[in-house]
Amino acid sequence: DRERGRSGTAGGYIQFHSYDEYEKEAMLLEPSYNLPMDKDRYHTLMDFSDDDIAEELTRIDWIMYSSIRIRDFVRYVSLSGNKKDKCKSLRNVNRMINHFNHVAKWVANLILLRDKARHRAQMLEKFMNIALRLRQLNNYNGLAAVLAGINGIAIHRLAQTRALVPADVQKRFARAVILMGTQKSHFAYRLAWENSPLPRIPFIPLHLRDLVSAEEGSKTYVGPSEDRINWKKFEVLGEV
Repeated sequence: DRERGRSGTAGGYIQFHSYDEYEKEAMLLEPSYNLPMDKDRYHTLMDFSDDDIAEELTRIDWIMYSSIRIRDFVRYVSLSGNKKDKCKSLRNVNRMINHFNHVAKWVANLILLRDKARHRAQMLEKFMNIALRLRQLNNYNGLAAVLAGINGIAIHRLAQTRALVPADVQKRFARAVILMGTQKSHFAYRLAWENSPLPRIPFIPLHLRDLVSAEEGSKTYVGPSEDRINWKKFEVLGEV
């Protein structure tokens, strides 16, 4: 899914030539938590277009995703805790996981920043539209992160705030929620993923869970003396 050999940007999908270049850029994108959450931050974000925010989130996700080597995903689920701590390449996987959680909290905090329901509804509507744009960009990881923020307990209970969001926006947003739902082992997402054109960014936490299931579902070594590699297990890992 990751194109190589050319540079440029399109819809947030910046292109470098190597993993090392992506990794170097990804290191610059880790959150610093040094900007206050206040009304100025609220108004600043509201002034940005939904497309610009979605494309910036996609740029960050794409760079972090592209800095991860295939073997890093396998190491993430197969190495023991001590070995994980010593494996420097896993910081690329951890960085993207941390960014996912950061975006979810960022979304929730910005919606809760204001006291009045109408102000919260404006920010909620904005993030619903950003989520829809992320879907159009085939950034499923960013989409899932924004959904996690909007559908978390702190926001989900705000019935009065949700009631102020236009019905057409809620209806379109509901389709995105269904798309990323857990029904039938995320069947809707998996189908959409298989039919999405390149470039695209997968829902990383789900695929990591798939790798964990493949890793823990069968032994690495088999045979009477357990001296033979269980090749079927690695075929499953390869498919994931």
